Amino acid sequence: MSVVFDYIYSLTLAAITAGVLSILAPVKGKTVGKVIKYPIALAVMLAVLAPVSEITNAVKNMDISGMVEAFDYHDGQYSYDGSALDYVIKNGRKDAEEKLADMFAAHFSLSQDDIDVTVNLTDDLTLESIDAVLGFGAFGVSLDDAEEYLNSICRCRVSVTYK
Repeated sequence: MSVVFDYIYSLTLAAITAGVLSILAPVKGKTVGKVIKYPIALAVMLAVLAPVSEITNAVKNMDISGMVEAFDYHDGQYSYDGSALDYVIKNGRKDAEEKLADMFAAHFSLSQDDIDVTVNLTDDLTLESIDAVLGFGAFGVSLDDAEEYLNSICRCRVSVTYK
């Protein structure tokens, strides 16, 4: 917030200084007045545009390492063996399994540790089936209710078993 205050303060100071210098500039000699007023206007414009240089420097020096997830780099080789598509499919499947487990646990008031979900895809990457394994804490949940709930979400073949 102090950066904004400093910027507004410098703009106000530049405007007041420009106003005072414009009033003191001679009116009768038009060439002298123009010579004084153009640098005053330039100084006010520079005061307005001063933060642009700070913004561009901040963008250039920005650390984006935490913003993007990348492959691990070890000894000049990527640690993931396989294509980029395989990497995306693997991580997408993992995320879908976690989200389904979260939704299931929230719906049946269970702990996330009480369910393990596996998503099975066909060769053309369509959802084939969902396999869920319920842990000890989920013994009060009916297998039929669990299958019905997962089927209502995924609309595919669902298999639910106990450990």
